[in-house]
Amino acid sequence: MSSIYPYADRYPINSAMPKTGRDRSEILAELDDLARSEDSTWETGQCSGTMYCGDHEHYAFMAKAFASRAKSSR
Repeated sequence: MSSIYPYADRYPINSAMPKTGRDRSEILAELDDLARSEDSTWETGQCSGTMYCGDHEHYAFMAKAFASRAKSSR
C-alpha cells in the first residue's frame, strides 16, 4: 500500500468525502510540503513525462500566470 500512497505516514487517506471541511491554509501548507517532497525526486531526473525543464523560476511564473487568469474569470 505504501507505493500507492507514498505519503500515508504523513497525511490521512480519505476513501470518502470527509464530514467536515479543512482550513484553506492547512490545505495549501500540505500541498507546499508535498511539492517540496516531489521536487527532490524529479530534480534527480528520475521522473517521466510531467516535468520538462526543472526551472523553478519558470514554474513559479506559470503558477502566477494561471492564478492571474483564475482571478480575472470570477
